Amino acid sequence: AEDGAEALDILEKKHVDMLLLDLHMPKMDGYEFAFALFQRRKDLQNAFFAISGDENKESYKKMKKVGVHRFLKKPINSEHFNHFLERLIYKTKAKEKVFQKIQS
Repeated sequence: AEDGAEALDILEKKHVDMLLLDLHMPKMDGYEFAFALFQRRKDLQNAFFAISGDENKESYKKMKKVGVHRFLKKPINSEHFNHFLERLIYKTKAKEKVFQKIQS
């Protein structure tokens, strides 16, 4: 999406497994987006990655208050990103197995 407002519209219509969000965006910053998103879709908190080149610790504290706990620093370290991605995939597969057992 081009900005946070457009991303919220897309998320109303489509399923996503992971979100990568820059903290600095036009129309709506990362904090405003995360706050609005988690009001609608708490299920996406574990699949949400905030990206920033900003060293401002206050920005991170503010994001943590609304439920963002995964941060990637620009430039993104591929090993760090792959680690987060592997954990997300593992958790998603584990949840699917539990759900399938419940449904059986």
